[in-house]
Amino acid sequence: MKKADSISDGEMKKVSGGWHWPAQCTDIRYRIDYGDCIRCNYCPESCDNGAISIHDVDFNKLPVIDLELCDGCGECVEGCPVAAIKAI
Repeated sequence: MKKADSISDGEMKKVSGGWHWPAQCTDIRYRIDYGDCIRCNYCPESCDNGAISIHDVDFNKLPVIDLELCDGCGECVEGCPVAAIKAI
């Protein structure tokens, strides 16, 4: 087994709760709890895959996660200041 400091970024991904192999990340998906969301718009910036975008919904600008683009890395969860993004 490799030591964590000898594994390249392409081999493992950091997810809430620790490091996981990319194959494990593919089954993790997230949703946004709009009751908790403060519309800070940090989550689109935190997503390297472009899976989160801002949409106008009933005159509100809300973040929306595209589950086809989401790889489950968890960067949006770690960056959310109010923990509005949750695993499904």
